[in-house]
Amino acid sequence: MTTADDWFLQSKLRPPRIPGDTVDRPRLSALALGPATPRAVLVSAPAGFGKSTLLTQVHARFTADGVTSGWVQLDEHDRHPQRLAAAMLMALREAGADFVPAHAYASDPTADADDLLRRLIAGITERGQPVALFLDDIHRCQSTGTARLLQALLDRQPENLSLFLSSRVRPGLRLAQHHATGRLVNVDHHALRFSCQEAGSLFGNVLDGQELGLLVQRTEGWAVSLRLARLWMSRAAAPDGGSVTRFTGRSSNMAEYFAEEILQDLPPERQDFLMRTSILERIGGEVAAELTGMPDSWAILDELERHDLLLVPLDADRNWYRYHNVLSDFLRDRLRRLQGAAAVKALHRKAACWFAASGVMADAVHHARAAGDEELALDLVERAGGWRLALRGGMHGLRSLEGLGAGRLAEFPRVRLGQIYLLAQDGHVAQARAAFGELDRATGGFRNGPDAARLFAESRAVESILRIYEDRQVSLADVLMLDDIVRREGPGPGDLHLQVTLTSLRIIALFDAGDYRAVTRDGEQAALGQRQQGAPYAEIYLYAYIGLAYLFTGAVLQARTAFRTMLDRASSVYGPDSNQATTARLLLGAALYDAGEATDAAAMCLPALQGADRLDAWFEVYAAGYLTAAGLAADAGDAAGGLDILGQGLVTARRRGLGRLEALLSIARIDLLTAAGELAAARAAHEAIRPHLVFEGTPLRLTAPRIFAHARLLLAEGQAVPALAEVEALLPLLHHAGLMQWEVRARLLRASVLDALDRPAEAKEERAAAEALAGGQPLRGLARSRAGVTTAVLPAPATTNPPPGGLSAREWEVVVELSGGCSNKEIARHLGITEGTVKNHRKNIYRKLGTSSRSRIVALVQGGGAPLP
Repeated sequence: MTTADDWFLQSKLRPPRIPGDTVDRPRLSALALGPATPRAVLVSAPAGFGKSTLLTQVHARFTADGVTSGWVQLDEHDRHPQRLAAAMLMALREAGADFVPAHAYASDPTADADDLLRRLIAGITERGQPVALFLDDIHRCQSTGTARLLQALLDRQPENLSLFLSSRVRPGLRLAQHHATGRLVNVDHHALRFSCQEAGSLFGNVLDGQELGLLVQRTEGWAVSLRLARLWMSRAAAPDGGSVTRFTGRSSNMAEYFAEEILQDLPPERQDFLMRTSILERIGGEVAAELTGMPDSWAILDELERHDLLLVPLDADRNWYRYHNVLSDFLRDRLRRLQGAAAVKALHRKAACWFAASGVMADAVHHARAAGDEELALDLVERAGGWRLALRGGMHGLRSLEGLGAGRLAEFPRVRLGQIYLLAQDGHVAQARAAFGELDRATGGFRNGPDAARLFAESRAVESILRIYEDRQVSLADVLMLDDIVRREGPGPGDLHLQVTLTSLRIIALFDAGDYRAVTRDGEQAALGQRQQGAPYAEIYLYAYIGLAYLFTGAVLQARTAFRTMLDRASSVYGPDSNQATTARLLLGAALYDAGEATDAAAMCLPALQGADRLDAWFEVYAAGYLTAAGLAADAGDAAGGLDILGQGLVTARRRGLGRLEALLSIARIDLLTAAGELAAARAAHEAIRPHLVFEGTPLRLTAPRIFAHARLLLAEGQAVPALAEVEALLPLLHHAGLMQWEVRARLLRASVLDALDRPAEAKEERAAAEALAGGQPLRGLARSRAGVTTAVLPAPATTNPPPGGLSAREWEVVVELSGGCSNKEIARHLGITEGTVKNHRKNIYRKLGTSSRSRIVALVQGGGAPLP
């Protein structure tokens, strides 16, 4: 080597100077060093993420600790393996590890790279003391020979050598085994991103939290863009020019950086690829090929990702990517400047048509709107089926049309039907009904045009869905009429989704008519067919009605199975936090509660009820959720909490215009007040809502709660005879309707009334009849009946007066259980509460009654509730 070579090599053997404004980032040093320093660290990220800075800081720490630390700043001249091996020897010699005549070997042009590496490894091993070697920018010296040399160094790395590598490109080395054994740590661009706290230090903590958060989000914590933003802010001429929220990839400093560091090394066709695809929010090989005309677009994306050109994968399978936010800004601005606004709009139109053909309607509408082409956006969604998109999870495509087409109803009727569907789904039911009427008038009752018959059927299907949200019955005759129209018209576009809708509506109409056996019989088969047809949305909601039909007919176990299937499918298809999964949890919670599994019911229902007023739900779902939650609170002795839950439900009912829900929750409020001994308030509540309790065509399952509540109130007021008359008039109706769940409850209530009338033999027979009717199903109330405890109300002596000693209604129930000789475990099971709750109730009971004796408690019950002596 020449003297010049010696000087050139010397300049590469020292780390760059750390700037004075460098932010100390201990978390990165800890990641690179760890509690036990790994044998190798690879720092890989695009330009400007602070790779060299991190390595420099770690090098300084090793040096300060007295560790021999060599540094090589690699470049294109090091692509020959002999030169790379020589540079590593010289770096360690420069650091003070003169364990071999390094200069002589490095200066010999005939030296063999493998021999140099062997001498390097042997010298480090023989030295015994810790040694660190830093190889910065290994992407600059990439070649087959250097890759082989580095791989050999990794595979044969001495135990006392810590090796640090940095690269803009993922090196072509076999690293999996080293990762798996913990011998190598990879610090990528995700780890190198600045946090808000670190960015605040960079800006001298002069930005407020909101501005700083927006800036970090915009730059995605990219070190160089943050530094350039700081420079841009300091140079801003306008008084308000320091607002970092206006810093983008179009800003001059950032644009210069991209031009110099990102684009100048790329051939023109790659630059064109980047610009054309920059209009996309997500980039895939097929759509990229459509926009660029380059059939090898997948290979280009793979290459760009491998070179870490700020390409971010959006899924684990790497089917979709996006560019870094600031890079997108730069590329889009460059595209507009070089090719013009018309070319940009043409690319957006191409993208819109491609996404529409692929069924990704939200992206299709986004690009049509970006092209300024409202007509295209509406036409694409209309041809895709408009409202039918909802059935295949295309709600985002419909939502993205917000604000479009309001004045062109008749031209795009299916789009408008979709918008009406969304209004109803979001709880704006009255607005949806008004919009439907307006569309009906604008289209002449959906009876004009070549596709009039099919469009009419679709419109009436949407109207039936709207009726569900309005808390009105779906007519079976109307559904069968629509089905007949579709069959007469023959095959047509969207038949699958229309037929799926009509099948679901037929099951719902059967449910509304009270034909629960038909729902369970036909519903299971319909749900299976919808799964086979790829219609998960309809399938999932069918299981809601199947489960409810089972529940009302007393088949609690089958109801739980149906709701669990609904939950599993919803979580699998739409996600565990989706609206569909939340709806399934509310219904499953109700089934668990009816089965006496209070703890599981609470765990399922109560979290799901949070924010229930924002759910895409209907009467049955809200009723299940609010009634279960209120029942759980009341069962735990928290009558006030139960009333509060019912109050929340009433707000939801009134906001959404759900009259039946309002009535049902008001009835439940009467029941809760009665059980709490607030008889005057219960009677006043009953009289207040009495005119609103009857609905035309109301099925018996909604009438029964009113009769039950009134009968219990009569019984608590000491009017056992009229209470018995009401229950006995209801029983044959429930039996005829097949509402076994309610019939069991009615028989248990009748038994309680008979007890109050001092007819114990008949009461016992009634409880036995209830047991036989349930057929082993775990219905709520039966467990207490088996223990010989009155199920519907408190023992007769306590019905006309509040419980003694200031006991709550729940505490009195525990007293009754104790008088029957039940253990804490049995009481917990009978009342659907935990043993811990039972123990707390017992402590309160003993304190209030001034005794800790079970016998005194028994005497209290047997004495008809008289105060203890």
